[in-house]
Amino acid sequence: RRFLGRGPMDADAFRERSAIGAVEDVRERLHAYVEAGCEKFILFPVAGGGDLLAQVETIGTRIIPEFS
Repeated sequence: RRFLGRGPMDADAFRERSAIGAVEDVRERLHAYVEAGCEKFILFPVAGGGDLLAQVETIGTRIIPEFS
């Protein structure tokens, strides 16, 4: 929620265009994008300083390998 006010889109549009949630939720959303024909993604962690490294590690070890 802290990050929603910083961008140009409202919360509903942000949620619709993002893959946010538990690892399984993110994988499911990315699979839907792949099925729709998307081939490239930018995975940007949305976290405060204390959680940033953990999110980067999760993306690298639990999400990206699913699509490699």
